[in-house]
Amino acid sequence: KSEGGCPIAATEALSYGIPVIATSVGGLHELLINNSGLLLSDNIDGPEFCKSMDSILPRLKGMRINAYTRWREGFNSVNLRESFANEIQQLIYNIY
Repeated sequence: KSEGGCPIAATEALSYGIPVIATSVGGLHELLINNSGLLLSDNIDGPEFCKSMDSILPRLKGMRINAYTRWREGFNSVNLRESFANEIQQLIYNIY
C-alpha cells in the first residue's frame, strides 16, 4: 500500500535523523534526495537487498545527518507554517 503524497512515517523518521530505506511509493522519490535515504527497486530480491545495505553502511553517519537536514529544511512544521503564512500575506497584499 502507498500513503500517496509524502508518507508521514518517512518524514517522521527523517526528523529523528533516521535514513529511510524503501521502494519508490507515494512521494518517497521526492523526499529522499541529498543522500537522506535509499530507494530500492520495486521487485528487490534478497541478494540485491544485501548489496544495497552493504553500500550504505559506510555512509550511514553522513546519511543520518542528511536525513535530519532534509527534514529540517523541507518538512519542519514550524518553517512550513511560517512560509505558508508569508504566502497568504503576499496574496492578500496583492489583492488589496
